[in-house]
Amino acid sequence: GSPQDVNRRVELGATIFGEAIEHGLSEDRIFLDPVTMPLKFLQEQASNLIEAIRQFTLLSSPPPHIIVGLSNISSKAKEMRLINRIFLVMCIGAGLDAAICDVTDEELVNSAITAEVILNKHIYSDLYIKAYKESRKK
Repeated sequence: GSPQDVNRRVELGATIFGEAIEHGLSEDRIFLDPVTMPLKFLQEQASNLIEAIRQFTLLSSPPPHIIVGLSNISSKAKEMRLINRIFLVMCIGAGLDAAICDVTDEELVNSAITAEVILNKHIYSDLYIKAYKESRKK
């Protein structure tokens, strides 16, 4: 199973990253997944996962891509969309740059876009979110 300890998780990610580089993959093609477990059953792992993401970003420059299966965190929970939304924003703040998620959840998408604006990954504009959503429809 997936290690719950932050140090072990980062160690495993570093090993996988190093092996991928040694086998000829370029850094921009490597996605590390710290493996998200349901919050309802393993609450402490969520903060450990966020810290692992933060530490994954220190493995190289530029950092490896980091991805999570977002719905895993809210599995069997009553407030799935709220949990997914907040967890995604926290993970983006730690360095996450990819997620397997429900892109039809407008609040989730808006939260992700806004988090990236706040983190200075996009130029701020009052119309930014609207313009971004319009560009996705094309």
